[in-house]
Amino acid sequence: MEFVSYFTDRNLRLTDLKNQLKHFTNQNKKLHDKHKIVQEKYTQVIQLFNNILISNNTSAWKVHFKKEVVYVHLVKKELIPFSFLA
Repeated sequence: MEFVSYFTDRNLRLTDLKNQLKHFTNQNKKLHDKHKIVQEKYTQVIQLFNNILISNNTSAWKVHFKKEVVYVHLVKKELIPFSFLA
């Protein structure tokens, strides 16, 4: 009797594991599809940003300069002047 019970229980566990595997595989596929969409949108935004920076070289230099100044202030733990942010 224990022998039959063991295999019955084993078959139930295997069926449950197969169902879980199917569920997680479907979930993985959905997440992968969402990741593709998000990656495409991110690429488009980066391309747009790069085009804007290329079209206006002066603005690119200003953005880079402001990033450097903000970084220096953060490292020194100083307040950034309000006039600089305008």
